[in-house]
Amino acid sequence: MRFSAVLVLCLSATATSLQLPTWQVRTQTLAKAAAEVALAASLLATPLPSLATNEKVLTVDAGGDKAAAGWPVRQAIVDLPMTTPQLSRAALDVTRPAQALVLKPADRAPTGGVVFLHGFSQEPKNYASTLRSLAATGLEVVAPTTWLLDTVFTQIETAPGLLDAPGTLQTAIIIDGLRSLQLLQEDLPAGAPLSLVGHSMGGACSLVIPSLTTTPITSVFAASPAAEASSKTELNPYLAGDANDYDDLFKNYASKPNVVVVSAKNDQIVSPSSVAEVYDAALLAASPKLKGHVALQTGSHVGFEDSLRIRIPLFGRQITLFKTLDYFLYTRDALESLLGDFDLQKATTKILLAHLNAAYSKATDLADDIPLDQPVPDWNAVSLLATPKGSALADVLGNPLQA
Repeated sequence: MRFSAVLVLCLSATATSLQLPTWQVRTQTLAKAAAEVALAASLLATPLPSLATNEKVLTVDAGGDKAAAGWPVRQAIVDLPMTTPQLSRAALDVTRPAQALVLKPADRAPTGGVVFLHGFSQEPKNYASTLRSLAATGLEVVAPTTWLLDTVFTQIETAPGLLDAPGTLQTAIIIDGLRSLQLLQEDLPAGAPLSLVGHSMGGACSLVIPSLTTTPITSVFAASPAAEASSKTELNPYLAGDANDYDDLFKNYASKPNVVVVSAKNDQIVSPSSVAEVYDAALLAASPKLKGHVALQTGSHVGFEDSLRIRIPLFGRQITLFKTLDYFLYTRDALESLLGDFDLQKATTKILLAHLNAAYSKATDLADDIPLDQPVPDWNAVSLLATPKGSALADVLGNPLQA
């Protein structure tokens, strides 16, 4: 009975993220599904188990896929600091245990650090190739796991209202992102460049974090940031639905990072137009330093991931949902005509990140080594870049975005 309830609620959440028109799902379902999942948490008799902390070394290609030869990457799961770092714009202290997947080059010292924030109902493992690709370029990557059920019984102050599961999760993701920055500062030499990368809800949170910390951030890369569906909370009073407030977020940045937002043509959860509104707001503020909007002409909301499987701990075992659907989406490309080319979407995203981090995080630019399934004769048919006239960002991102 308990498992059935959780299964139904997770199905509703993932139906939203899949955005299939025949299912008649709508963006508003995302918040509703999150609240329903929160209520269902009380049905789980067994608390979430601790993740394994074993370390391993993988050899990957520039795209982050396992390979016989390439770049060695060290991977482990670690505990994040328990307390909330001091905030520059709010007073909030949450003591909550959390863990993160950490990847770094195994053959040399990292040149900088990246915090990666995953999307709603997802986990770092679902973005494995992107995380490993980042580590292959010479960066230390910290990707916290912030699952909704982890936050249900945690006292986290958000916006007024007795039940705001999305806002609670959003606040937890932001706090875990700040803790991840703290972990990187402890691991890396003083002054090492630090950047943020996120997808969907994690993308929106990555845009919020520079307004809460005085830690210098070199760049923020947000793929389909779910600003429109975000909740107004103590930590995020600006990037939440009303685009008229977005520019206040950037005006509260303590540093001047370079900001790149990315949209996908067939994304019905976070529309390209809503991503463009975030970019337009950034244009109004002195910070970010450089800003750009990459409009991918293919792909969809789930195309930034390697997988959309949901893993639910239950009675000491792990139940994995959507294996078959995952296989048809990512292995068989069964819905490519409807949702776009996921492989090209992910490869383009990795190329953009490689260029950005090479320019601002002292990373090795492996963009030319990232494999493509087939040559792209016209990159303008794949991605369009909007930047202020004369911006250096167009030269930094380069191929595949050169005019």
